Amino acid sequence: MESNRKNCDTSFLTRFYGISYDSITQNFIMVTEYADKGDLKKNIMEPVEFTNYNFRDNDYYKFSTNKRIIFDIAQGLKIIHSSGLVHCDLHIGNILLRNQHQMPICISDFGLSQPANISSSIKSSGIYGVIPYVAPEIFLGKPYTQASDIYSLGIIIWVLYSLEEPYNNRCHDANLILEIIVRGLRPEIPPQLSIPNYIKELMEKCWDSDPTNRPTAEQIITMLKEGPNQPFLENSHRKKVCLLKIMNLIGNHPGTCYTSRFLSFQSVKEHLSRSTLEDSGKSNLSLPTSINNDDFIRDFGDEIIALPTLPNTSVTSLPQNS
Repeated sequence: MESNRKNCDTSFLTRFYGISYDSITQNFIMVTEYADKGDLKKNIMEPVEFTNYNFRDNDYYKFSTNKRIIFDIAQGLKIIHSSGLVHCDLHIGNILLRNQHQMPICISDFGLSQPANISSSIKSSGIYGVIPYVAPEIFLGKPYTQASDIYSLGIIIWVLYSLEEPYNNRCHDANLILEIIVRGLRPEIPPQLSIPNYIKELMEKCWDSDPTNRPTAEQIITMLKEGPNQPFLENSHRKKVCLLKIMNLIGNHPGTCYTSRFLSFQSVKEHLSRSTLEDSGKSNLSLPTSINNDDFIRDFGDEIIALPTLPNTSVTSLPQNS
């Protein structure tokens, strides 16, 4: 937080003013800058207002709105990472918008931020986070790294173009965690969406199963600067996405959760750690050769989740990411 204070003049992070104490709840409170436009999640669901929002002088990099958002988030991550920190809880709800012409995008919620070289912060009982945005290696008990923040950015990029939350058609439970780890599950990219190829490639690099294959924040900034400035008709894209949603008429699964919560996954981590492993040829993650449903009944907050039976299928490789 002190690092945030020293770097607040960059405008890519919410300003941190100090800590207060609520005598009624007996909780400490972080006092931060107020972002009057709300979070990115709220804004991307309002396509007309959001598309017309004046982000920055078009002559700056001649970026489309989405590209500018990705660029600004990467700028914020660069500041965090260059300070030797990791955010640890990056998701669409922690990206805020301010009524500022030059730098409206800022990263918030540094309550879980920690030094990048600290590994003891992974508690044996679980972590806090939003399942779709958590990098697979974290569920295996590996420490948070700058690469795990980049994974979260990859999911955010997907949200920007799909205009919906990831995995909104299924329950966010241990079964989803296993598919992300074991089967390399990632949000589906509908072929109808006209996502620029270089953005799609960047997104897939960010959520690569192998953390060492993910680009750094600085590399992402360079990629965006050097990438083609091909025209991207955002109004047309958003209308197409909205039409697809209307045609599908599918709401969120009742088991979804897009706010940070305590995720208890100790039995999953232990099973993955002791399983016989096979070389994936792609990732340095530890993969189980089979899944035993009895080992994966976990307590997520107040809800006991019993997973459906999964086939005992050998895992030889993860899907290849470009």
